[in-house]
Amino acid sequence: MAAIKTAVSIQKPVFVRVEQLCRRLKIPRSRLYNQALKEFMERNESKEILRRMNAACAAAESQDDVEFKRSMRGYLKRRLNKPW
Repeated sequence: MAAIKTAVSIQKPVFVRVEQLCRRLKIPRSRLYNQALKEFMERNESKEILRRMNAACAAAESQDDVEFKRSMRGYLKRRLNKPW
């Protein structure tokens, strides 16, 4: 896949921690930033799916609907809160 170069401003304490992590993991900064951004976007997409599901289910809820939503909230909460 083609890479695109870009410049961003990062607070110095964050940059220092990124540098340390890259050295520890023995990976380039670009790879770390790419992975972090992908995971951030996936987490936000999951939040949007949950928001839409809640809106769709809000109209008429049976007991099965309530139990399903509770189950899905637990699943998505675990997915969204997993560590980077």
